[in-house]
Amino acid sequence: SIEVRWLFFYPLSYLTLTLYEHLRVIPRMTRLLGTGKEIVPITAQEEKLLVEIGGDDLVVGMSKGIIEQKQIKVMSGPLRNMEGSIRRIDRHKRLAWVSVKMFGREMEIPLGLEVLQVV
Repeated sequence: SIEVRWLFFYPLSYLTLTLYEHLRVIPRMTRLLGTGKEIVPITAQEEKLLVEIGGDDLVVGMSKGIIEQKQIKVMSGPLRNMEGSIRRIDRHKRLAWVSVKMFGREMEIPLGLEVLQVV
């Protein structure tokens, strides 16, 4: 099964009140970006980050990398050139927690990272 962690609407105008009500009944749907029934738009900088890590189809793929002398080097995927933002790695779950500035604050988001080799 596929687990959806983030769902963004692009452009924001697609989100109608009816769609909002339907989304609220999805199991494990925790929240929409907003307060109450007011949707909070993302900034241009946040949109750029989401497009960079999500690509043209806005789906975040799995990154692949290696660990050299206790430093991660991402070889491919959306985390390439973002090594400085990686705060921790769980090799068993194949996740990297990346520090990003979104919604006016620093937050850590989990993104897929497969460590292929440790040298």
